[in-house]
Amino acid sequence: MKEITLNKLAERYGEKVSRVSYLFNKHLKMRPIDYLIQYRLTVAYTLLNKGLTVKEVSRKVGYSDEFYFSRLFKKKFGVSPNKLKKG
Repeated sequence: MKEITLNKLAERYGEKVSRVSYLFNKHLKMRPIDYLIQYRLTVAYTLLNKGLTVKEVSRKVGYSDEFYFSRLFKKKFGVSPNKLKKG
């Protein structure tokens, strides 16, 4: 839910932004932002299965715009969050 930036992450670990980005890419084969999106959407999937509303879930995982969240969710899982809840 918290705002996470590459600058904050680099500052927390006393590294340069470029170094943190490089390490993410080297070890995880993805950019830090892609990792964050993937993590948030995976958590969202779990929360939706627990019965929370799409609006509640989008806020809990850090998206203030539930429509943007829904687009990202559908792109990753191939189904909209509303259809997942109903199914």
